[in-house]
Amino acid sequence: MSDPSNPLDWVDKAEGDLRVARAALRGKYPVTFAACFHAQQCAEKYIKAMLVMRQHPFSKIHDLIALNDELTTAGILIAISDLTFGQQTALSKPRSGLGMR
Repeated sequence: MSDPSNPLDWVDKAEGDLRVARAALRGKYPVTFAACFHAQQCAEKYIKAMLVMRQHPFSKIHDLIALNDELTTAGILIAISDLTFGQQTALSKPRSGLGMR
């Protein structure tokens, strides 16, 4: 990253991760684990951009829940959809024989 104190540099990196996530899902054989990884990276970098914009220090962590808590501490409230953190939905429940137990 050229300048970690510049929020636009964080946004630029987040947009790059979003492009890679989308690209990983294209084609006959989507690479879902890579798409998920880069989507998480995109969200993380957007959160860090907002924290940098508010000049709010943050730890070098990758935990989106902890970073969301930092946003709240910095006075930034993000509306989260019905698919909230920690809530198991029909989309996240393992199907029979699939997923981790």
